[in-house]
Amino acid sequence: MHFSRKGFTLVELVLYMGILTGLLFMITSIFASAIDLQSETIASSSVHEDGSYILNRLQYDITRASSITTPSIAGQQTNTLVLIINGITHTFNGSGASLTLTNTNGTMQLNSYETDLSNVSFTRYGNTNGKHTVKVSFILTGKTRKNTGFETNTFTSTFGLR
Repeated sequence: MHFSRKGFTLVELVLYMGILTGLLFMITSIFASAIDLQSETIASSSVHEDGSYILNRLQYDITRASSITTPSIAGQQTNTLVLIINGITHTFNGSGASLTLTNTNGTMQLNSYETDLSNVSFTRYGNTNGKHTVKVSFILTGKTRKNTGFETNTFTSTFGLR
């Protein structure tokens, strides 16, 4: 009698399953690393983008303002900045987890919902006869968790009236 061998032996099946398991493990590891890298990039970029936007907006508004109402005297530090621009009051308020701008157009949040804002301070500098300047300082923390924790960055700058 002659038997023909069709199919796989048990040893061949175990070997193939071992190779397949190894390949699946490597592909899963690469995919998990790519997802971790993406979430770290999102966390970092949202903090830096929001910080840059807020500083640029403050610079734009402070340099075109005709006066600073709050903080009212040199050396005073508050979490609110009130400017008069073309006769319209612009109020920046840093209470809570966001920085808001209120004027005749309504209220808008300056940082995105992907970041929390804290430790906001506006400090007025200058003398009574000179141009006044405002030192701005705040901390932004991303809401996306990285492997090393949450992305946090401190932003500080000084802007003056023209």
